[in-house]
Amino acid sequence: MNAATIATDPAPTQRYRILRPDSIYVQWSRALAKRSATMPEPEVAPPLSPSPTEGASGWPSPAVILRHVAGEYGLSAEGLQGRKRDPYTVEGKRMAIHLLAASGLGPTAIGRVMHLDHSTILHHLRHVTLDPAQRRLVADLERELHYLAASTTRGA
Repeated sequence: MNAATIATDPAPTQRYRILRPDSIYVQWSRALAKRSATMPEPEVAPPLSPSPTEGASGWPSPAVILRHVAGEYGLSAEGLQGRKRDPYTVEGKRMAIHLLAASGLGPTAIGRVMHLDHSTILHHLRHVTLDPAQRRLVADLERELHYLAASTTRGA
């Protein structure tokens, strides 16, 4: 193409956007629209939530553990399960992850409870070390949770 042809060519960028009615793309999009109009809506599974009776022997359920840790940090259980990453919330999540692991839950189950990927849980358990003050707090929370589980099973 020479300069004269380019200058007389009407809107060279527009020629690629115009679709003929018999083009494959137009036929495909019409077929897809017709098919999706006749297809029923897919069923959506309910979100996974911890069962109030779920938990290893001697431990309360994961929901109770989350509420207890959230109360210790002045957060809500939903706040621990949320996407916030400020240092205070992350420390609460870390405590909850360590306590849920100590209760006997695996990384996949902890991930479901915390709304995190299981690889994130594995990272916290393998690579995030707790300082001595945090270890003492985990031990204190474990004692409180064992006492809570024992008092609820005796009362039932």
